[in-house]
Amino acid sequence: MFDNNSIDLVLTDPPYFLDKMDDRWDEKKVASTKYHHVIKSLPAGMKFDREQGKNFYEWYYKISKQILRVLKPGGFFFSFSSPRLYHRMVSAIDDTGLLIRDCFI
Repeated sequence: MFDNNSIDLVLTDPPYFLDKMDDRWDEKKVASTKYHHVIKSLPAGMKFDREQGKNFYEWYYKISKQILRVLKPGGFFFSFSSPRLYHRMVSAIDDTGLLIRDCFI
């Protein structure tokens, strides 16, 4: 655990919850017709479930609260994101009270 206001910079490339993050799915779930939207950037057979975005937001919100706690005043937080989940990431960061200063594409 880091002390409050003790970190100058946080740089992260988080998981995007677009594949087997929880290690609970198997071939039957991937082949399921429950989800109909195929994202072309994912490997064949992988589908995007809108719940993944919601899960990502909730997870990233918790992470962002901790980052806000440990960052020194004026500290920096840089994060990579997938285009599909960028809006969820930024919303989570913003909702914790961190200031969004810029976006690098």
